[in-house]
Amino acid sequence: SGYLSVVRVVDLLVVAVAVVAAQLFRFGTDERELQSALGAVSYTTVSLGLMAGWMVSLHLQNSYDGRLVGHGVQEYKQVFQASTWLFAIVAIVALALKMDFARGYVVLAFPLGTLLLLVARWGARRWLVRRRREGALSDRVLLVGDRDHVASLVVALGRAPDAGYHVLGACVDEAE
Repeated sequence: SGYLSVVRVVDLLVVAVAVVAAQLFRFGTDERELQSALGAVSYTTVSLGLMAGWMVSLHLQNSYDGRLVGHGVQEYKQVFQASTWLFAIVAIVALALKMDFARGYVVLAFPLGTLLLLVARWGARRWLVRRRREGALSDRVLLVGDRDHVASLVVALGRAPDAGYHVLGACVDEAE
């Protein structure tokens, strides 16, 4: 749970960097330029909303599921899908409500944010794998099954400490 909390904070920071970079690249710091197509709402407010929406999208896409984070490519797929869904929704809403968002802002924020999220997750996973190889941050498991399958699973898990499973014991049939 501590690792997942850190991943959430890193994701928020990464999303903030991407959105702020897109805003600064597209508009600079000129307040007149920061006024959005929504009139009284500035792009700073739009950026804050986009950051919040991105975090909600990551959550809804289960990218913080402990069974996925740190295991396999599914984690990266969830992050990519969350980003894609968010920007699809932003595009549809903008089109439906005839809002004229700055395309350069959206075109920069989406790929930059998605790329930074994936790189951050990759870096977090590298750190997690190192810690697991040291024997930390692994789930303790009890294996249940027939003797041959359990024995081969113990060997397989022993060869892959970065999988994050530490075998505590086994329950097998026909045990001596």
